[in-house]
Amino acid sequence: MLNSERTYVDLIFRATKKYASWDPEIAVKVGDWGRITKGRRGLAFWRKNGTFVREGKIYSDGKAEKFGIPVPVEYGRESEGQTWVTSENAEQVDLSALASGIHPALAQCNAKAAFKFSSGRGAILAMENEMITIIEPPGALQRLLQEPRMRGVVVVSEVHCCSSYARLLTAEGGGIVALGLSAEPPVAGIASASATATWIRTVNSGNFKSQVNTKGDRLFYPLFRLVSRSEEETSTGIGSSERTWRRTGSQKGRRGLAFWRKNGTFVREGNIYSDGKAEKFGIPPPVEYGRESEGQTWVTSENAEQVDLSALAGGIHPALAQCNAKAAFKFSSGRGAILAMENEMITIIEPPGALQRLLQEPRMRGVVVVSEVHCCSSYARLLTAEGGGIVALGLSVEPPVAGIASASATATWIRNVNSGNFKAQVNTKGERSFYPLFRLVSRSEEETSTGIGSAERT
Repeated sequence: MLNSERTYVDLIFRATKKYASWDPEIAVKVGDWGRITKGRRGLAFWRKNGTFVREGKIYSDGKAEKFGIPVPVEYGRESEGQTWVTSENAEQVDLSALASGIHPALAQCNAKAAFKFSSGRGAILAMENEMITIIEPPGALQRLLQEPRMRGVVVVSEVHCCSSYARLLTAEGGGIVALGLSAEPPVAGIASASATATWIRTVNSGNFKSQVNTKGDRLFYPLFRLVSRSEEETSTGIGSSERTWRRTGSQKGRRGLAFWRKNGTFVREGNIYSDGKAEKFGIPPPVEYGRESEGQTWVTSENAEQVDLSALAGGIHPALAQCNAKAAFKFSSGRGAILAMENEMITIIEPPGALQRLLQEPRMRGVVVVSEVHCCSSYARLLTAEGGGIVALGLSVEPPVAGIASASATATWIRNVNSGNFKAQVNTKGERSFYPLFRLVSRSEEETSTGIGSAERT
């Protein structure tokens, strides 16, 4: 079964022939070049799997000058408005088609739309104040792409950036879904105004993420086009045989007991920026994305299905109803995992392909490198008990304020169950001092396995 990221990217690609970013905070610029990978993202990352991995930029490495490729052109810098991109199985419907009518919050939204999906899962991407940057004419890239050394290489020829976005991968049989951008106070040009803006939706099921740049800057990159010498090289890499692919695990061992053995625990041994490796192999310093943004990010195990809070057996608890950040999940089998992050920021080595030379060194066999870190000002993590039913989490603030973790207030993560393994923290100064999620890369997929094979799961 495809994971949520690959499903979303594939659905948008089939509809637009453009690539959707799962984390639009990470910049993608016109002229970036690299490859489409296979294997899972982050595991032997230069192999094809439908993930674009940057290796360079034609405007800084001399390729553009050598082949007479003009500088990119911007369109829409002075414009305002909304752009909606959906999967092919979506049909836009009137908001009046909503079973319970138009919710008052949606009615007040400047940007709003509703969609019905004919079958399976669907994808929606909404962009506020979109601007498009493009290489013109696109044919200017042809000579470069015909070079023998560019075989298997793709180039970013077009980028859509925006000041606010919402992305949604619906659940199976999701019915009619409505999205809207609400601003308090209601103003024109939401993301560029001095107001609190929030993306809202009529369903809590599916995989959802949204961000608003508080300064109105176009710092999100949710959609881009890749070109290559052949169509095959820009495929998302999702074939019928891959749809049933599973990963198997490997070695065992307990943390702390012969801790250098593989058991799924990352043990730090050094830092490439302090021991000279980065300088020797020309690896650039990390880049930060999302510093000026606010919002929540929810990450769950594959057996989780987000459900509407109304599905809670005892109804929505008053404390949960008051939460700015809240969600409920149902787990299909066994134990489940939830990670919630408030005001997430992503730090990444760019381009990721810059690590390839280092990782191919013989002495780097068996070594992993942290290439991406997600930090936040508040988090909650929960490992559910067996048969945990529906689990709801929320971030409660006293007094209720916008920009929860950055405000002078008392914030607390709450949940509707006491079973399972739970931990939560809030930085009272709103500083991003927690690091709940990171990506490891290595020369082979096996070396970044968590070490938990099918035999160990039981």
